[in-house]
Amino acid sequence: MTRTHRQLAGFLRLNALILLSAVIPLFFPTEWMAAIHCGLGLGPFPSGPLTDYLTRSAAACYALHGGVLWLIGGDVRRYQPLIRPVYCLHLLFAIGILGIDLVAGMPTWWIVLEITPIISFALAALWLNSRINPQSASTTI
Repeated sequence: MTRTHRQLAGFLRLNALILLSAVIPLFFPTEWMAAIHCGLGLGPFPSGPLTDYLTRSAAACYALHGGVLWLIGGDVRRYQPLIRPVYCLHLLFAIGILGIDLVAGMPTWWIVLEITPIISFALAALWLNSRINPQSASTTI
């Protein structure tokens, strides 16, 4: 494995760990989520089954995606053809999240703290991936 492969693998695993950390709030009592929500200055937490479901399912989706990135990072030679489309989707996701944040009326600090890492990780992963010689990557998945 080349140095660039190792860098890309480590980078994907770092991104995966950040996303996998979303599993932690799955187990927070709703009262904790409400306190964090208020503490962030987002007003009263809207209680109800739908809010509880959406907060936990969003966290689960982030964690699931982290698991996928962890697996891809475990064998970047094999999965190298997937890395570009996955991180291009991250860029599209960032645009979608920006739209959602704006429509939802999220504060500017929230938007910046949410969008910046998504775009930064995507661009860095795409750059590292582009440094790998296509002949050194396996074309079968």
